[in-house]
Amino acid sequence: MVCYQFLWATVFISFIFISTPAQSITIQTGNTWAGIFAGEIVPHEIILTGKQNAHVSLNWKLKSKGRTLSSGQQRIRFSGNNTVSTTLPLRTPPIKPGISLEALLVIEVDEEVPADKKLRYESKLIIYGPDLLLDNRHFYQRLNIQLFDPVGMTSKLFDKLNVPYQARSKSQLINSTRKGLVVVGAGIALDQQRGLIKSLIKHASNGQRVLILQPITGDFPISDLSTNTGIQASTMSFMNDSVVQSFAKGHDWITSNSINTHGISILNHRQTVLARIAKYNENNWDWLHIDFDQSGGNFIICMLPFDRYIDHGPVPQIIFSRLLAFADGQLTELTTSTQRK
Repeated sequence: MVCYQFLWATVFISFIFISTPAQSITIQTGNTWAGIFAGEIVPHEIILTGKQNAHVSLNWKLKSKGRTLSSGQQRIRFSGNNTVSTTLPLRTPPIKPGISLEALLVIEVDEEVPADKKLRYESKLIIYGPDLLLDNRHFYQRLNIQLFDPVGMTSKLFDKLNVPYQARSKSQLINSTRKGLVVVGAGIALDQQRGLIKSLIKHASNGQRVLILQPITGDFPISDLSTNTGIQASTMSFMNDSVVQSFAKGHDWITSNSINTHGISILNHRQTVLARIAKYNENNWDWLHIDFDQSGGNFIICMLPFDRYIDHGPVPQIIFSRLLAFADGQLTELTTSTQRK
């Protein structure tokens, strides 16, 4: 029996409002993820909303364990607009590889005009040292990743994160009987890789783990999988970016309707149900997951553009590393990616 699963989620980060007076100034963060790298000056955008022509004095501190890591102050005037964006240069000391440090960003706002009001905002951050996957290096080695990456984007991503892999050609991938996680790199046109999808689904039906990252084109039938493989798929799930919460473990991802360039759609074509990779629209899915419980294999297409956001901080890197473990069915064996300092 094939099961279709539809889920929705919204992700946001906001500051905690501490003061009790009537609120005339509000603050939101313009940064997507509450994580920064250590040893750098990180621009942290905040967006203030207030009354036109109001004057504001802003003082901020980044603190950890009672120690001030960096601080600063700014004077802001709203002029003819009630929304102002400003950037706080968060400076952090270097910390050891594989270590993380909890921190608190405290912002105090003194509204000078039209009235004297003091407001306080707090936001939790985590500061990460380099080499996020240090503690799990041997785990990723055991995944035995076999990577087919004709575009070259995913191999660069793996190299950046120090994730070990073995490069494979299309023929090596199709004819391989080696155990491990098969990964097809981002940016590939599946309709130009004749026989690839059919072979990978067959591998999955025989117990292989297959992960295809953000293809840009391609159609394949999903209504006759058992006919093509000889093994009935146990479940088939189409989801949006809410699936990230299955493996992100508390880390947020951005909503897909603002970042995705391509998605998965479902359509009927000549009495056959097809999954189609096409330009993104609000009716597309970010995730296709086919499970073959009888053999233990699975087949995943993930449309989330990790290659575009991997340099935006540690959180996308952590989420991507957890995606690999999730695709191989070993997320529960993954240790905490960082240790608390």
